[in-house]
This record gives sequence, C-alpha cells and structure tokens, in this order.
Amino acid sequence: MLLTPKIPSRPKAFTLTEIIITIIIMAIIMTLASIKYTRTMAQSYEQDLLLQMRVINNMLEVERRMQGDFPTANMSTLNEINTTLQLQIPASNYYTSYAYVYTPPTGTPPGTYALTVGTKESWAITYSSTTGKYACSAGTCPSCTATSCD
Repeated sequence: MLLTPKIPSRPKAFTLTEIIITIIIMAIIMTLASIKYTRTMAQSYEQDLLLQMRVINNMLEVERRMQGDFPTANMSTLNEINTTLQLQIPASNYYTSYAYVYTPPTGTPPGTYALTVGTKESWAITYSSTTGKYACSAGTCPSCTATSCD
C-alpha cells in the first residue's frame, strides 16, 4: 500500500487583503450609485416643479380669460397662489420660495407676469408670460438651461 503525503489544505477563510479589496470595490460601486440616485432625484424634483408651474400657469390663463387680465396682486407664497387661484398644490420642503410678479400693461390688458419657484438646492425655474418659456434662473438646474427647459 502506497502512502501519499497529506498536503496541508488552505484554511477556509478570507485573507485580510481579499476583504479590503472587496470593501474598496463595494465603496466605489456605492459611490457611483449614490451619485446617479442624487442626479435622478433632482431631475424628478425639477419635472415635478415644472408640472406645478404648468398648473399655476393654466389657472392664470383661466383667470385672464374670465377677468380680462392676470391677477394684479403679486404673490410670494404657495398659500397665496393657492388661495388666489383656488388651487390645492401641496406644500413641499423641497421648494422654498414662490414668486408671482405682475407687470401692468402699457396699453390695453393683459399685462405680463413672471412666476419663479426656488428650491432648497439653490436653483430656481422662472416662467415668463412674455416669452412663454420656462428657464433656469438661478443656480445649476438638473436639466434646464438659462434659455429653456425643453
């Protein structure tokens, strides 16, 4: 009977180097995922804000058609906008400032207005009834530019 020498087997555990490399790879993947998540959330907030602004603009247009002009009182809070236009847009901690500024007409009505909403990340979107466009008016918006949000 032939006896073969028993080769000592490697212990069934990970080495410290393998664990450190695995942790580093996981940290890189999590960093990349969190950057993408943050960007996606900011774009989602931007799209939600544009939707809110379109609702407000539609109600301003209804007001203009019913009264012959846009509301002449400037509004600086969401509550004032909701009350004046009979809307029920819910408040959000993300959107920090609302501003509706009316400019009287130089001749016959209607006048013009600008609607601006700011966020807690220091970017804002403005709609101008003169141009009929939404645009990034402060900070770095997720996808809107200084000229349009198309």
